[in-house]
Amino acid sequence: MDICALYSRHVQVCWWAYQVERWCFLGFAYAVKQAMKSFVQSTVLPIVYNTYCHKPINERLVVFAHSHGSDMPFSMRLLHQEFKKQGYEVKEHISDYSQMSMLNKLKAAIRFMKDYAIAHHVVICDYYLPAASCKKRKGTTLTQLWHSGGLMKKFAYDSTQDIDPSYTGNPFANYDNVTISAPCCREVLAHAMRMNENKFFATGLSRTDVYYDDVYNSTCEREFFERYPQAKGRTIILWAPTFRGTAASAELVGEDAVLSLSEKLGDDYFVVMKVHPHTDKHRHISTTNIPTERLLPVTDLLITDYSSVLFDYLLYERPFVLFAPDLWQYELERGLYVDYRSFPAKVVENGDELADAILDSIKEKDRNHQELSELRHYYMSACDGVATERVFKLITGTDDGKL
Repeated sequence: MDICALYSRHVQVCWWAYQVERWCFLGFAYAVKQAMKSFVQSTVLPIVYNTYCHKPINERLVVFAHSHGSDMPFSMRLLHQEFKKQGYEVKEHISDYSQMSMLNKLKAAIRFMKDYAIAHHVVICDYYLPAASCKKRKGTTLTQLWHSGGLMKKFAYDSTQDIDPSYTGNPFANYDNVTISAPCCREVLAHAMRMNENKFFATGLSRTDVYYDDVYNSTCEREFFERYPQAKGRTIILWAPTFRGTAASAELVGEDAVLSLSEKLGDDYFVVMKVHPHTDKHRHISTTNIPTERLLPVTDLLITDYSSVLFDYLLYERPFVLFAPDLWQYELERGLYVDYRSFPAKVVENGDELADAILDSIKEKDRNHQELSELRHYYMSACDGVATERVFKLITGTDDGKL
């Protein structure tokens, strides 16, 4: 073997040795990080909570907590306003943990635990692990305003993509109330969260009240057409898909087909792309920064896949297309609660067929209206414009017990 071959072999061995060492280091670093998270969750936060539990509960204190964004979530806003209107002391613990260092996350969680220990009511709208770090005191109610209406993709303990089988905690441990969009959701969500059905209340989703507000709808339309005057008189098509993978590495499917829609549909159509925030964090794809909830009132046809935005949009009883190029794979890996093809909508798996499906759906919208109305009633019957009032009464114990 000549000197060049020996040198090449040496370089290869060194490269592989470096990779093995790097993988071991990354694995060790990940293990250390997870151990630190577990220690904080199981030891540090309970100590903080129990330290402040000796104080009496503040009967007028309501805490709104969220760890997936720096702004007050849409799902919380109306209820947040209602508690303030009713004279409660309201505190917000709103942070985007994914953008924070471990030290800053710890500080944010500790601040929450101090208020959690003395609050009368705590409200969340997604996974919020600090609230599950220890057994809460009896005088505090914890309400989950679950952010998804209807039933679509499997989640929580029903999906290993959502909760890893190795996870030993229980993110739903302290829930007293979970608000749902219709009675049909109760059994499924209770099973997914491994909770008793009597903690699920068909109050409707507080956020959906805005869709019944004529002023809100007209304002959204005015703002949209001021921003996009070229869209006036055209059919507005909104693509609003969910993400694939995890929040830390969100992926998107079907982008190329949607990018070519404007050319295929022609000048009578205006296409808006609004992807999930987790996707936009990694690769900015959305063509507008208008929030999804302010786009729905102006949308003539929605294109989505497995996103629960579909159920909010159902309140307008307008046509939609289900565009899911990875349907078979998604059903196999994530799973769905519904028969995807049972919806009164075109199901498209091939991007080349998307434009024709849109055109056909627009033509058939009057024919499908009754089916859309029935679908809305089944999945969103409690979302009738006064859900916030019912949720407020549920939390404060002033409801009639019939939810």
